[in-house]
Amino acid sequence: FQFCHILPKSAMSLVLKYPIYYNLKYRKGILNMIKYLSEKFTESLIKHHYIHDLQKADYIYATTLFIEKWISILAIMLLSICFDMVISTIFFLFFLIAVKKRCCGFHANSFKACFFLTLIIYIVFILFLMPIMIKELNITYILFGISIVILELIGAVNHPNINWNHEEYNESKKASRICVAIEGFSIVFLIFLDANNEIIVSMIFAIILNAFFLLIAKINKQEGSYEKGTCKSKNTANDEKDY
Repeated sequence: FQFCHILPKSAMSLVLKYPIYYNLKYRKGILNMIKYLSEKFTESLIKHHYIHDLQKADYIYATTLFIEKWISILAIMLLSICFDMVISTIFFLFFLIAVKKRCCGFHANSFKACFFLTLIIYIVFILFLMPIMIKELNITYILFGISIVILELIGAVNHPNINWNHEEYNESKKASRICVAIEGFSIVFLIFLDANNEIIVSMIFAIILNAFFLLIAKINKQEGSYEKGTCKSKNTANDEKDY
């Protein structure tokens, strides 16, 4: 956070140097624009001596993920306004992201795939799954309980792109299980308080989705094995593709 004071100036200079019409004119695409912004931001940090040249690749990668994540979040929030589901969506995103960033799980092959898959899942949930889950609350609660058990048993999946060492992996599993337990107790508490069903179902769906992604990652072998403290993929053919 020590370099936060340079963000507004850097962001403004990047916008002026890389306007939307330039992007459209040369057909570079949104992904190239994100890469450009990440590179320029990282170069700005290096220029102001906040990081070293050796950290450049890591910061470009982290900044790119940060921008892509917020593009997805803002897109979902815009849809939530259209569906008049802002409050439920905020709870859904909070419960989803809080566990997902700790347990990892399935990753799509690219940002585009991840982005559109996320939007499709959200739209299907709001239009079709939410009414069914509210109508069949008993089934919803059973799926919720099963999902909690899955998340607590597996804990986390060490995706090759995340590449935790053994200690980091164990810490992530511990943090994921604690987070899941807190979310689970929060949902049960709201159920006993007879809170709004749309909010409760949104939180439950986030839990179910995290458990589903964790199982898919296991089935798809999107995880690493340890060799001398290094995480190596069990599915090396797809390492460079996984997002």
